[in-house]
Amino acid sequence: MLRSIALFSNPALAAAVGPLASDDNQLFEEMKKPAQEFKKSLAESFIHQSLGMSYAKFLEQADKLPDDFVMAKLSEIDEMKLRASLILAGFVHIEGEKEANPYLFVVQDSETHQDAVRIEADYAVIGSGTYVAKPSLDQRGQDSAKGLMETIYAVYEAKKMSEIVLGVGAATSIDIMEQGRMLSLSQAGHDACAKLFGKIGPRLKLSDKKKLNCSRWKMNI
Repeated sequence: MLRSIALFSNPALAAAVGPLASDDNQLFEEMKKPAQEFKKSLAESFIHQSLGMSYAKFLEQADKLPDDFVMAKLSEIDEMKLRASLILAGFVHIEGEKEANPYLFVVQDSETHQDAVRIEADYAVIGSGTYVAKPSLDQRGQDSAKGLMETIYAVYEAKKMSEIVLGVGAATSIDIMEQGRMLSLSQAGHDACAKLFGKIGPRLKLSDKKKLNCSRWKMNI
């Protein structure tokens, strides 16, 4: 499924005001901690289940165990993924600044564990429909300078386009997050987006794409 799309527009989309941070680097480090703690819990559970001891005890006794055995266990832990994809969006007060600043992070593990937690500047997309939704947003030139109405339509169009992907359903919810409150797009708003999609959206119907048969095309070489 296309689990979520989060974007910044002007006004920015975000959640409730968060705690005070001294700078952006501190905020980034704080956002890493939940993922790090979760990975620790996975390692703890794995070692306890397989060896009957805590992860800390295993590390403490590592020099008394065969090197190949220790390396094999550590390798298995390294291969563990977080098995979660999250978008974290909200506002945070940076020390020395009057206004709360929006933030947008993605938690998404990979084989190499690089950038398991990363900062996104303008928008973030997760889920199986990502590879369709992201190009759609890029083609619309979606960034933080876009107005709210443009952003809402861009999200709607990206979601509609991603419905071609197996597992992405037709149900759609668009929510607008501001400081201290969250608003949901009304049915009238959804209807307006659908009407606009019919006018300026891609001309090829999604159902036609599924039926497309390239073997019918002939090329003269």
